Amino acid sequence: MSGRRASFPPPETAPPRPLGAVRFEVPVENGERISVVLDDRSRPRLVRAFAASLHDSLTAPGVVCTPTKIRTHVDQLRRFFHFLDAAGETIDTISAIEPGLFDRYETWLKRHTVAGAIFRRHLLSRPILLLRRMEELEPGVLPSTLLPRLTYLSLEPYKNSRPRDAYSGAVAARIRRAARRQVVEAGRRIALEGHLPPPPADLHPVVKEHFQRLIEGIAQDGWAMSKEPLFDSMRQRAIYHGAPRRKDLSCAAVHARFYLTAVDVVAFITLLSLGTGLEIECLRELKANCLKNPARGFVDIAYFKRRAHGAE
Repeated sequence: MSGRRASFPPPETAPPRPLGAVRFEVPVENGERISVVLDDRSRPRLVRAFAASLHDSLTAPGVVCTPTKIRTHVDQLRRFFHFLDAAGETIDTISAIEPGLFDRYETWLKRHTVAGAIFRRHLLSRPILLLRRMEELEPGVLPSTLLPRLTYLSLEPYKNSRPRDAYSGAVAARIRRAARRQVVEAGRRIALEGHLPPPPADLHPVVKEHFQRLIEGIAQDGWAMSKEPLFDSMRQRAIYHGAPRRKDLSCAAVHARFYLTAVDVVAFITLLSLGTGLEIECLRELKANCLKNPARGFVDIAYFKRRAHGAE
């Protein structure tokens, strides 16, 4: 078999290959990997330099990432790139960045964002922090005139945020009473381990018999779908004997005799938050082994509190 001669254009006349996008993956705390894509068609060298620094900052030893944290950092960097394109900036390399760029970026944010000064600081901080990291890892990579501008974020003085108003004592007391009432009702409703819940009152003997079979099936298998024969048989008997719309015979009500409902969980978390002062986001992450050092009717709660914006 004879081959054919191949020819290629000279390097200086070969059309440039479009880069398109920068892609990399970042591991998160649950073992998964989040894919990050940054468009670099308008200024490839600048985007790739920032992308490399962003990847290094998110995957550095000791850094714990969450999907929210990754999404926040990427969105802040994309906002900076959007400013460069919208404002017609011609910068394509980090060596071409001059100090006035961030002053123009801050002015542009004031005109194009409805958020306050604190949110603008977060947006300004992302490219500045990444440039600081580039200079730390490779001294001299940035112009010497730019380094003083990287020592601060904004020209405006910092102002503390205005805290949100908390519930008054009367409102908190009412919420606490309602949550405690729901928790007590859940404790009364759910059968103890090793016991079966009793059937609802005033049931026809035939319906009660099928209800008992359904309860035994749930106790054995852990669950019964509403379309399964056990549940459907009980429901048909209830319809025949004049109890077609009893709420205590619904699928959710029957399983609520074994397990906590969504309302029970919300009430318990609310009551625990009001009683301990722990934030709801901390309580949502509690594990089964969070209780420590039980003694004299008290117990410690080991919890994990994140920093702002899902940081480590």
